[in-house]
Amino acid sequence: MGPDSFIGSIEIFGGDFAPRNWAFCNGALLQIAQYQALFSIIGTTYGGDGRVTFGLPNLQGRIPLGQGTNPYSGTTYTRGMMNGSETVSLLLSQMPEHTHGATVQTGQLIAKTSQATATATSSSQLFASDQNATQPTATTGASLATVAQTGRTTTQYDTFNTNTPDVELNQGSVITSTQVSLSDAPVDGSFHVTNQTTGGGLPHTNMQPFLVVNFVICLEGNYPPRS
Repeated sequence: MGPDSFIGSIEIFGGDFAPRNWAFCNGALLQIAQYQALFSIIGTTYGGDGRVTFGLPNLQGRIPLGQGTNPYSGTTYTRGMMNGSETVSLLLSQMPEHTHGATVQTGQLIAKTSQATATATSSSQLFASDQNATQPTATTGASLATVAQTGRTTTQYDTFNTNTPDVELNQGSVITSTQVSLSDAPVDGSFHVTNQTTGGGLPHTNMQPFLVVNFVICLEGNYPPRS
């Protein structure tokens, strides 16, 4: 930094003021008529209307980056381009793949089935013949024979007469017993478990370790030759 500095040069300065013929790189607008040499070098790359004013580079809170294409990422950076952020909020697609563990105590599920087994018993037995009846209706003197479970012994019972019935059946006259058993069976089940939400979703800092200094640009000096 001296009288031989090229117009448009940017340097780091540790003081709290800009030296003579230098200005802070703070994005200020200058008059083209007053600084024609500098305007011819940087134009309106950093601001201004190009008729009356032009802008200085603004390096407040920023770092300089070399123009060109990054050989590693392939990203192209042009002069005057600004990008980057002090803080970043990660998207779901940017998070590393991971899993969350969950433990569910289910024990064993018991399902009640509708299947039942029933057994009905009675104190008497009735044996029927497949022979056709000889009369369409019962007549006096008709009888019904029952056959013993073993042997050929039969017992004859009158089935019809004209007398008034002398026996009246009620709810307790006929008694049967029924045995019913129900079975339980364990079954497999599936569960959908949702983990409790955690985290605050706040952005994190994206700043590298830094030391604050001033960047200054040369307003007047030697005009840089192109060759």
